[in-house]
This record gives sequence, structure tokens and C-alpha cells, in this order.
Amino acid sequence: MMPMVEVGELVTAPFEFTCVAKHHHDIEEVRLSAIREVADRRFKDGIRVELSWQGYCPCCGRRVSVEPIHGSVAV
Repeated sequence: MMPMVEVGELVTAPFEFTCVAKHHHDIEEVRLSAIREVADRRFKDGIRVELSWQGYCPCCGRRVSVEPIHGSVAV
């Protein structure tokens, strides 16, 4: 399980992320970029939380949207 992370904070734990566009695995400097609450009636309280991550992908040569490969994320 990932440690607690705030928006804008770097993830320092050694968790793997993948580039959303091309699925590269060598992602550096991963940050939590946003937390959004989305209305979703499937959940008891009617709200689903979406996390947006960004990181630097050396293969793409720029900052890209990334997603965690394993584990859950605490915010």
C-alpha cells in the first residue's frame, strides 16, 4: 500500500507507475496532480474519488499522465 500523499507532493516510495499514452515503465518524479470527486450512484455515499498522477517519462521526453501499476493509494 502506498503512503499518504497530498496533491502536488512527490511520491518517494519505490512504487511502479506506467505512462498512460505508451505504457512505458521508467517513470520518474511522480506527483499526485489532482483529486476529483465524481458523482456515482454505485457507491454508498454517491461519490467516487478519482486520482490524477503525472510523472516524467524519459522515453517520451516530457511529463505525462501516469497510473500506478500495483497497490492502492491513500490520500
